Amino acid sequence: MKDMRNLKMEDMMGTLRNVNLDDVAEAMKKLSTDKLNVENIGQVKNAMVKYVDPIMKTPKVIGSKLFEMSKPALQEVGLFMVTFLGPWLFLLLCYLSTALVSFSKYLSERLQKPEAPAIHRAIALIANMWSAFTTLYHDQTFEGLEHIPKDSSALLVWYHGPVPVDYFGLVAKIYKRDGRMINTIVDRCLLMLPGFENVEKYLKASAAGKGYCVDLLENGELLAVAPGGSREALFDESYSSDWGDRTGFAKVALLTGAPVIPIFTENIREAYCTMSTGRKIWRYIFDKTRLPMIPIYGGFPVKLTTHIGTPIRANRDETAHQLKERVQAAIEDMISTYQRPQPSITEAVMDRMAPVIQTLTDHEMLEAGLAQVSDVFNNLNLQE
Repeated sequence: MKDMRNLKMEDMMGTLRNVNLDDVAEAMKKLSTDKLNVENIGQVKNAMVKYVDPIMKTPKVIGSKLFEMSKPALQEVGLFMVTFLGPWLFLLLCYLSTALVSFSKYLSERLQKPEAPAIHRAIALIANMWSAFTTLYHDQTFEGLEHIPKDSSALLVWYHGPVPVDYFGLVAKIYKRDGRMINTIVDRCLLMLPGFENVEKYLKASAAGKGYCVDLLENGELLAVAPGGSREALFDESYSSDWGDRTGFAKVALLTGAPVIPIFTENIREAYCTMSTGRKIWRYIFDKTRLPMIPIYGGFPVKLTTHIGTPIRANRDETAHQLKERVQAAIEDMISTYQRPQPSITEAVMDRMAPVIQTLTDHEMLEAGLAQVSDVFNNLNLQE
């Protein structure tokens, strides 16, 4: 749309202003059918081309310019139409997780059994489900997982992608490793979702304030927050980690003395994308309603690598703003170190497929595999 505003029709139609219709009429009057010959027919043709050619070419030039300017938007709309179901798979798994908790709760009440064991089994099943999904589909790996403590408090500060599938994978990984759930601070708009009360109670997701966060950390819990929030998730296009003046997490860290652990997942914005076409309209709707009303597409099978940084502790006499700046700088450093400068879905997908392609093109590995298959068949005792 920016390019469309820069289109000056006066420049496009400039040649038309130079066409004088009186000159065209005067040239036509000079023609005489009895004086037509080969020479003046050529002159007439040249004169007509001179006056008519700009008129004929102008619509084509305008159409070509319009097409070139709208081509990126058309490509993105086409990609959205092909991959818009990708985020819905994530949403389906979210509701399946909630349904498992609700069903376990209902079953324990119906059978008059203790609720806690049933809920623990449901959470373990959910953790295995998310771990399998992120491993098989995104080949998610973790660098620096040892920085997250196993039995003490910590404040996890993570970069929020369009779809937090990487964070779900991290929560599942920690639960499988330590048997403890990460408490998550979420956007208030999620409170309106049906069944969220079970998510808040059993899966430890809440929109509570600083007092709630301080209590959790003082009791040795893990707490995670994405300072960028929905604005970062929906409208950041270049991994900028713009947190504005949000210092709430830093105030909590100063009050509790808990270490702050920066977390960033490589390629998260290549896995899922928000619509850049009409971004100002979507941003206006978000600013007015605080609802995430922007099309999301993707679900591309790119590799996700979650980088967990060294814990950051508050210095003596350090302000919340200063601590926030240090944590933000740490995440920006992780982004500049691990993320490619220009986000590219194609390159990310090809990086994921490179080992498969290499295996298929490695003749020695293919021959070794075929030899193993041949040995298996040769050792079979087949009977008629």
